[in-house]
Amino acid sequence: MRAPFSARPASRKWVMGLALVAIPLFGFDRGCVTEPQTDILVTTATKTIRGNIGRYDDSTLVWQENVAGSARLRVNGGAFLPWTATGSGNLWEFPNVALSLGVNVLDGETKRSTGSGTVNGPIDDFILERKNDLFANGSQPVFLDWSTAGLDAEIKAIATSTLSTPLTPAQQAAFVADVKTGIRNFFTNAYANVAVTLVEAPGTGVHTVKFLVGTGCNLFGESPGDYKNTNKTQTTKIYLHTFRCVMEDRLISTTPAELTDSVATRVEDVSTAIGRTVAHEVGHSLGLTADGEAYLHGCEGFHNCEAYDDAHPADRFDVGHHIMDAGPKSELFARIGQSNPNTRSKKTPYFEKYGKSYLQIIHP
Repeated sequence: MRAPFSARPASRKWVMGLALVAIPLFGFDRGCVTEPQTDILVTTATKTIRGNIGRYDDSTLVWQENVAGSARLRVNGGAFLPWTATGSGNLWEFPNVALSLGVNVLDGETKRSTGSGTVNGPIDDFILERKNDLFANGSQPVFLDWSTAGLDAEIKAIATSTLSTPLTPAQQAAFVADVKTGIRNFFTNAYANVAVTLVEAPGTGVHTVKFLVGTGCNLFGESPGDYKNTNKTQTTKIYLHTFRCVMEDRLISTTPAELTDSVATRVEDVSTAIGRTVAHEVGHSLGLTADGEAYLHGCEGFHNCEAYDDAHPADRFDVGHHIMDAGPKSELFARIGQSNPNTRSKKTPYFEKYGKSYLQIIHP
């Protein structure tokens, strides 16, 4: 029997949403920020902030969005900005909100008139962090180097040890080819809308991902941490024996994977796990997630910090579903793109909004 899922919820907002449904809500409103994304990095001294007002309908038990009303904001617990009425599309807007350098925590209130009085609602705390040390740094080409001998054998071994159906040599070769394609696709999708792209040859200014066999069962990969990506010619190392070792030992017992899975399903499991690590390690070389308050609030060696989530209105850590989560805290089911350890429910690992906003600034 698989162990029950005990990891923390992916989002406090989800937990709060359950709580709201569990109690009577009579005329309950909530303000929602729609622009910009919250919990991101910005480089300008001001930002226009827009949003809507949601009304909870007691009769249908669903949210009715974009109702007319008014809203007001405040920054870092200061005085509230003046009330502004919703306009076109029932959206409220605050142009050119001044932001201090560093972390800005904003919140606010909404109100609307009804036949029986005024209904108020909160705009929950959210973060916009202003930095003045980040600048566009051109593109970052990345080369995947599969030249080391013995790599294909490690990938074949994962297939043969985690599937009950015997695979012919031709099927094993196809499995390897499909995993390599899946890794490329995962990397490309993870870095979508960012100028970090795969190329077909190494060279000056190209980051090389060197796939190696390795010997241990603990280290998936390694790469230098480089805040702002000051050196574009670096090398990431990915150790395939660790993937083989971990998957042979724990894939079937700690994730939704089954021995009876199809070959295509196992290709997706393996390519997602390896592709996530490639994206993770390259992320280190780009500067994610630099430790310290003056940098990117990372901890434990350039990783998303669970403690930061606990202390701030942020959602940067999720047991491995966020690409820059720390290795020891990243569950195998999350590494293969599953939401929990018990049932197949896809949740592809991704760069959370804060990390993606950093990448979009330095490699737009």
